[in-house]
Amino acid sequence: MSARLFVEGYEADTLGDIDVEFTFSVADISDIERRNTSFSKTLTLPSTSRNQQLFGNIFDISVSNTIIAGANIGQNFNPAKQAKAQIFLDNVKIFDGVLRMSKINNKEGDILYEVNMFGRLRDILDALGDLTLADLDFDDYDHTWNQGSIEGSWARTEWVEGAQNYVYPLVDYGYSVNNINYPIKNFKPAVFITEILKRIFDEAGFIIQADIFESFFFRKLILLTAEKTITREVANLLDQRTDLFQTSITTQPSFTHFMTFQSVEAVNFTINAGRTRFTYNKTQPLTTGLNFNASISYSSLATFTKNTWTVRILKNGSQILSDTETVTIVPLGGTFTWNVEISAGINLVFDDYFEVQLVGQAVGGAGYNLNIQNQLTIAPSGPLKIGSTVPTAIDVVEGDTMKIGFTMPKSMKQRDFLKSIISMYNLYITQDRLQTNVLEIIPYNEFFQAFKNEALDWSDKLDVSQEITITPLSELSAKEYRLMFDDDQDYWSQSYKTKFNKGYGESRTIIDNDFILDTKSVKVVFAPPVMREEVASRVMVHLYKVENNVKIPDNFKPRVVFFSPGTPSTTSWEIQYAAGPVTYNTYPYAGHINNLTDPVFDQLFSYPEEVYFSIGLYPQSTNLYTTYYEQLIDSIGDRNSRLLEGYFYLTPTDISNLDFRKIIKVGNHFFQLQKVDKYNPIANGLSYVALFKILGELQPEDYDYILLENDAFMLQENGVNKFYI
Repeated sequence: MSARLFVEGYEADTLGDIDVEFTFSVADISDIERRNTSFSKTLTLPSTSRNQQLFGNIFDISVSNTIIAGANIGQNFNPAKQAKAQIFLDNVKIFDGVLRMSKINNKEGDILYEVNMFGRLRDILDALGDLTLADLDFDDYDHTWNQGSIEGSWARTEWVEGAQNYVYPLVDYGYSVNNINYPIKNFKPAVFITEILKRIFDEAGFIIQADIFESFFFRKLILLTAEKTITREVANLLDQRTDLFQTSITTQPSFTHFMTFQSVEAVNFTINAGRTRFTYNKTQPLTTGLNFNASISYSSLATFTKNTWTVRILKNGSQILSDTETVTIVPLGGTFTWNVEISAGINLVFDDYFEVQLVGQAVGGAGYNLNIQNQLTIAPSGPLKIGSTVPTAIDVVEGDTMKIGFTMPKSMKQRDFLKSIISMYNLYITQDRLQTNVLEIIPYNEFFQAFKNEALDWSDKLDVSQEITITPLSELSAKEYRLMFDDDQDYWSQSYKTKFNKGYGESRTIIDNDFILDTKSVKVVFAPPVMREEVASRVMVHLYKVENNVKIPDNFKPRVVFFSPGTPSTTSWEIQYAAGPVTYNTYPYAGHINNLTDPVFDQLFSYPEEVYFSIGLYPQSTNLYTTYYEQLIDSIGDRNSRLLEGYFYLTPTDISNLDFRKIIKVGNHFFQLQKVDKYNPIANGLSYVALFKILGELQPEDYDYILLENDAFMLQENGVNKFYI
């Protein structure tokens, strides 16, 4: 058999055959949090002229390649980046993933490359790297932060493909003292979870097939951000250019002039009509820098002129910075150019104003003119800047452009967000066998096919001469399984945990096992959305600290919640806009229950020990645990659960068609495929396979209902009449 390796579509030379073991897996039944990917052990490649070219002569430490647009191959090759790789055996594809170069060995000029290959789940996580949610491109969602945008978002009840998938929910961030009046800064844009996921995969170059992301409840989920303030980074708060100014000064011994400017940028500054005064108009105090440069030219209108010139930077009418130059010109018509440079740190508070003043004074005496006797020219384009080379974070205010990136968590990595969504919904990820960039994402309880006729019969592939291990899963499991949210420092999360010694909405399941004492936990990066009803009929997530019975806004971790606008509120409430307060009688609800009028699903792992709101019927039996984990954990804890491990003869075609969704039949029993290990495409030997016994009854192979004349139905299984209904 002939094995061939392709890297980014180009064939690489091998040492005759690809004699290396591969492991194929998607999950581990003994560790419910882990998601696995296929991988190979180390593969050694020779340093042929072809491979040297493919890997950009990386063995030569003196080589410095110029990067061009394209794949990670040739002069672009970067060992810190993944390169797409495929292995074919007799033209049958047995592996599709990414290649990583781990080492280059050079022994007396004999160079060998050591590489490993990984499946596409590793590929997507590597592609995301250290990118955060704030790095996602949401520029198409830019909008003006005002009443129209906030109220307009309340017409969006769920995620819609191609729509503006952000909303403004009502959350108590601690800015309201009476739970009635809320300032506009209380309202932060929240993006639907489905939109975030689609952009993560799209920007990483993947196509996903995930019905769950567009399912009825999932479409209504949003990411609540919990930053204390909404800020944006700007380098220049003020950027002005001097106007051209010329004048002749003949009979005056002194001269004063306030410079005028053309505005390039004035973020948070108000400019007066004369364009000479710049007033800081925001309440946020800042420490930043001021820089002023100008070119001022002098031409003598008489002989023997000597004048002192000062550029003064005035703050609130008082000089804070200055530069002085003595200009002496003896001949008539003589010239001098002064290049002014002023730079210093400054503090800004509301209503501070700045001006630039030029002051001249004739020196006189010793034969010099008593008057200035100069023609003065201030060149255009000299910059006056307030800001810093390091961008300054300033508060967003009503009327500013709101960018989604302003509120996306800057410390939450996209890969951690994705892994937590996978954990919350117990999702499995598989790769499309024909399209390398297509991933299928399916919840565990829908992952494995459930019909007998869909099973692959591997009975004859099991080598019964080898050791076969059958392990009760109780020996591999834990005593307790915990599904939990991340801890946070907000008052109500801490209060609940102090009282009950566990997190709000945390699930704990005890397995009946006298010998295993371990605890296995699944923890997501999102914190629990604790809801309270402090005003009748208005249930809200509360995120703040409390000091001396006073709410204190702060920075907290994001929450995943449902969005349900138009929720009735018997007590009216207000948003304080710049033009005045606006009163509302419904509110944009956000919380862990799908909605309060028809509560059927809870976005927690378990029903809380106590809740802080009234509700007709709490959906205790439909939550993240019961929907996505209970079936798996019940199977693990069942006394009849078994893990069968043994050696199977698997052909290249078996590996090429390997599908972890398909159930496996061995003898009279049916199994879920867990892992294929030690597969060697050259050795033509045995692979070590792990199978989890299916405990429940499978559906019949082929069934149909036949309508009878008496309006009853008869079930046929494989053409045999079974029973009437």
